[in-house]
Amino acid sequence: MPLSASLVRPFLVVLTVLAAGCEGKVLSVPPVEHPDGDCSLCDLARDKRSSVVRIQTPTGSGSGTVVDARGWILTNAHVTRGRHTIWIETHEGQLVQGRVIRIAPSEDLALIQADAPWVLWRPVELAPDEPPAPDSFATGIGYPGQEGWLVAHGRIRALRPPGDLAAISFLECDVPIFPGSSGGPLLDSRGRLLGLLTGRFRDDPDGPSFARPASALRRFLDAVR
Repeated sequence: MPLSASLVRPFLVVLTVLAAGCEGKVLSVPPVEHPDGDCSLCDLARDKRSSVVRIQTPTGSGSGTVVDARGWILTNAHVTRGRHTIWIETHEGQLVQGRVIRIAPSEDLALIQADAPWVLWRPVELAPDEPPAPDSFATGIGYPGQEGWLVAHGRIRALRPPGDLAAISFLECDVPIFPGSSGGPLLDSRGRLLGLLTGRFRDDPDGPSFARPASALRRFLDAVR
């Protein structure tokens, strides 16, 4: 059964988290060393922030993740708010126009084509389809706008299969999701895209966060490629 709007909606509310600064425009919780990698949280954020954009519509904003050098940007369907023409703010502060070329509301996924071939788009590599092991380290990055890039770290809890929480699968983690960060990447310690940040339960602000897993993102993109 397709996921109804009433099932999607509980995932859309995010929790504000106070952040301490990293160098430049990156904001994050205090930097830590990745236990299973060789780069710190801030190093990873500085390396990957050029792959995270701000998505703007007349009624709101969110984040997007560059997944192809042609200017393909993946985000949540709820971030686009039903609009087909989108404004995109790049990591350099450029405002360019984009258009939704594929949307799947039941999957809460949307693909935007940026109409800006002069921009050097830096895509994030998709992680393998196999779900990450429980307790694996993960980093979330959002770009809600004036605050700069918002970065948080945490651990993967589990892959929740379809029918568990909703009709679609989610990666459950304890990485905080900031307001405006939906559509941003959830990265492993190698900077690969584990999932797309989506939200958390409306009635449980201290509970886990959820992201659409890499396997779902790959299937969604394969239908366009």
